[in-house]
Amino acid sequence: MLSCRGSAAGGGTGATAPPGEKLNRRQKGEDRMRKYGQGGRLEKVICNGCGKKLVVEDGIVREGVLSIDHVWDYFSEKDGEIHHLDLCESCCDRLAGELRIPVEVEEQTELL
Repeated sequence: MLSCRGSAAGGGTGATAPPGEKLNRRQKGEDRMRKYGQGGRLEKVICNGCGKKLVVEDGIVREGVLSIDHVWDYFSEKDGEIHHLDLCESCCDRLAGELRIPVEVEEQTELL
């Protein structure tokens, strides 16, 4: 199950935060989920759910990935925190299958 503290269960980061504590970017070390090269070009994306290294070519992820960048607000116990995570398509499907209310899916009629 996905956790809103630290990383997803079995996630790709080698470090974990003690219960109730945040894991800052320095503690994540080389196993952070996204790695950027010189000039800010994306080089690596790792799924937070299973640790799979996703295919990145020319700075673009070349397979299905759900990327979330969420700023927690005042009414949350995580006020002031920003959480970043990437899930591969398999982990996204697994997580969606665990939800009590199904994910709403619609077809995109105009592909760019």
